[in-house]
Amino acid sequence: MLNATLSTPNSKHWNVKPMYVRSKAGSFIRRQSRESSIDGFSRGMEALAGIEFDALSFTAEELIALAAQIFRTMRFFDNLPVTEDKVMSLILAVEEKMPPNVYHNWWHAVDVLQATYHFGITSGLFDDPRFKEEYKFALLVAALCHDLDHPGINAQKFLDENPGIGSLFGPESIFERHHVEMALEIIGPNGVDLLADFSPETHFELRDVIKELILITDMAKHQAFVQTLRSEREEGNSGILTTMKLLIKSADLSNVARPFEISKKWGSLVASELLAPQSPEDSSFSAKKINLVKGFLDEVAIDFFEAVGAYQPCLQSYMDSVKTNRKAWDTCPQAEFDFEASQALCTVSPWPMPCSSPVIKRARLP
Repeated sequence: MLNATLSTPNSKHWNVKPMYVRSKAGSFIRRQSRESSIDGFSRGMEALAGIEFDALSFTAEELIALAAQIFRTMRFFDNLPVTEDKVMSLILAVEEKMPPNVYHNWWHAVDVLQATYHFGITSGLFDDPRFKEEYKFALLVAALCHDLDHPGINAQKFLDENPGIGSLFGPESIFERHHVEMALEIIGPNGVDLLADFSPETHFELRDVIKELILITDMAKHQAFVQTLRSEREEGNSGILTTMKLLIKSADLSNVARPFEISKKWGSLVASELLAPQSPEDSSFSAKKINLVKGFLDEVAIDFFEAVGAYQPCLQSYMDSVKTNRKAWDTCPQAEFDFEASQALCTVSPWPMPCSSPVIKRARLP
């Protein structure tokens, strides 16, 4: 399996077996909810269904409790053969397997989970009769697990530094296939056994759905998926699996549609991770980050959310938010951009080496 083989200087996590928390998971979550800031958790509950949810403003423990609350709110424990303890164990296992990267970390995992929940709820798509409870559950599980054990560099750089891996496994979706392997191991019988009480037919169907949803987050497949959206729209055929893929893809890119004060923090973090190991002492570092974000908006995000709005008109309003944010980037002060982003992860606690990580140090102002 990939997770038994891959290893990079930037991610020792890739050859470490996951640890699963199976016992007393429920009491752990309830205890963490009490021990977390009451004001912080209450604030999270109020924003849980909204696009203004700011994952970077919560502690790791608060995000564990808020992630659990999303699954509770969906009433899966009343309507599906899955227990709250198993879902809580899943959440803890994912948190434990998200490395302390600048961007691809536990905060991003919960951010995408919440955005998937937000898009599904506010758009009314979760009310589509084709959207079975089992599919909603698989979608949210995939959103939580979609970047499991990410090494914190882009795939091409990883393959350049590890040519043997590409030769052995092939270059296509190298990270996403690893995320799938990790997700299936965690939810499987050697992990939390999440799907054990579903019928065998549903069990294997949901495994396949989770796999498909994680694989579609590969940006190398992005343009092909946008073309699928346009083709199905022209044919008047909106498939439920395509809609699920649309939701997780929209969630993975949702930072560009959030309020600008939130969007710019995420933008700086992802740009810092992609540009590493360039030094912030380079006078052009800030400009490079801003140009990277603006380029992504111009070349990827605007086109994507236009296709999303055309395919599902209930999601059309997010295009306006993306365009508003694009204009805001043209007037964003570089110093403010860097300072806010550099503090975004160093103010959440606890987290493994949140401020001493050399990657995070590169994201800070000199």
